[in-house]
Amino acid sequence: AAGLACPRRLTTPEREQAQEALGRLRPPLVVKVCDAGVAHKSEVGGVRTGVVDRAGLAAALDAVAAVPPTGHRRRYLVEEEAPGGVELIIGGRRDPSFGPVVLVGLGGLVAEAVGDVALRLAPVGVADVEEMVAELTGAAVLGGFRGMAPVDPGEVAGILGVVSALLTGEGGVEEVDLNPVRATAGGLVVLDALVVGHGADPSGVV
Repeated sequence: AAGLACPRRLTTPEREQAQEALGRLRPPLVVKVCDAGVAHKSEVGGVRTGVVDRAGLAAALDAVAAVPPTGHRRRYLVEEEAPGGVELIIGGRRDPSFGPVVLVGLGGLVAEAVGDVALRLAPVGVADVEEMVAELTGAAVLGGFRGMAPVDPGEVAGILGVVSALLTGEGGVEEVDLNPVRATAGGLVVLDALVVGHGADPSGVV
C-alpha cells in the first residue's frame, strides 16, 4: 500500500488456500509464518525457501504451522522467491529525544550480528543517503560486488522517504523495519517488513 516493491504473494489463514499458491504464483516459492507476535520469522523456524512442488509446499506449511502460537491471528504467507543479491536493512523509529530517525545498513540474517548501519534524522535526501552508504564498513559490497546488482542511492532515498512519512504521519507508527531489502536487476525489493504501532506489540508483519 505504501508503493514499495515486494514479491507477488498470497496470504491466508486457510491451509487449503495456501496450497493453491503453486497454481497462482511462479516457483520457487517462500513460505513464511505471518503472525503479529513473531518479529523475527527465521529465528523461530517460520521461513521455508525453495518450494517448487506440492510435496515441498506441504512440508513447508507443516513447518510454519508448527511455530508456537503467540495469541495473535495466524496466517500463511506464500510468495515468489526473489533473485539473489545484496541485502539491506532500511528502517527507522521515533526517538523520544530526537524524533524520527532513519537508518540503512547491511541486512539479512547478519544485520543484528554485524550492526553495520548509518543513522540520520528524518527526512533525508539522495545526498544524505549517499553519505550514509559511504559510512558503512561494507560499502564496497553495495557497488556491484562480484557481478551482483549495485544499490542505487536514489532508490534507497525513496524507501527512506516512505519510512519517514510513516513515522511522521497520523497512523501512530513508532518503528519500521524493512529487512531484508534485496538489490535485484529490477531494483530494490522488500522481502520482509515489521511495523510497530504506538503502545502495541509488533504488527503489520508481512
